[in-house]
Amino acid sequence: MSKIKKLLSIVVLLIVILVSFLTGGFEHLSNFIGNDYLIDIEPGSTLVEAIDVGQGDAFLISNEEYGNILVDTGETDHAQDLVSHLKERDIEKIDYIIITHPHADHIGGMCDVLDNFEVGKVYMPKMSHTTSSFKNMVSKMEEKNLYFTEAKSGVEIKLSDTDNIKFISPTKDMDLDDLDNSDAVCVLNTNGRKVLFTGDIFEEAELKIMNKIGKVDILKVAHHGSYKSTSDEFLEKIQPTYAIIGVGEDNKYSHPSTETLNRLEQHDVKVYRTDLDGNIAFIIDKNGSIKVYSSK
Repeated sequence: MSKIKKLLSIVVLLIVILVSFLTGGFEHLSNFIGNDYLIDIEPGSTLVEAIDVGQGDAFLISNEEYGNILVDTGETDHAQDLVSHLKERDIEKIDYIIITHPHADHIGGMCDVLDNFEVGKVYMPKMSHTTSSFKNMVSKMEEKNLYFTEAKSGVEIKLSDTDNIKFISPTKDMDLDDLDNSDAVCVLNTNGRKVLFTGDIFEEAELKIMNKIGKVDILKVAHHGSYKSTSDEFLEKIQPTYAIIGVGEDNKYSHPSTETLNRLEQHDVKVYRTDLDGNIAFIIDKNGSIKVYSSK
């Protein structure tokens, strides 16, 4: 970054801080690119971070009290990006890994994660796949003496006295051979806020589970913003304030779709995208205040 651009960034940041202070609101803050993005997280605060892994999903949940959680691990081509970023955050152990479903853009970084970090428990629906990515993941887990804990509706990961992760899906009536519509959908409850992770589910699954969710603060948009997901009915029911889309720049699927972006806009949802914003960090403090930082 040139000295002039950096100076302008500092001036803009100071103006944002001043305006936020004067108006009593300080909910959103976009930080600089580079090391300034990796700010310290205060004790009691929870980090929910979308890590830029191209056309894939990888999300980090981190809290000093209960450790680190990964939701999906992105593509194989970006596995080292994921590992490097976690190491930049000084992470040595992943306490829980949640695999929403065994498609390559969600499990591709798993072997590298298992080789570089101590891992506690791994949650995934009772699914299998014929791909090399899935077979390699299973072999690596066996090598590390790790086993899958079934992710399904009703399962809960208790993180602290107040925080937890509750699985909403898959439900008993879902076909586990449908690797998108029967994903492990879960809600993080932390510091009085709710974050919904949707994997790659389509509208059909959204309509099945939406009455079990309630209002959420942050939505992980399903299937990288595909037009088949994030329906009006779903958005009206869960009423998110923020949305995160894990998506690769200039991807061949034209994700996120114009239809989905329009629906999010119509429901007044503030959208962040890894192709445009890079890594995206939501920091939820112990009082429930949310601040947003991005690396681009």
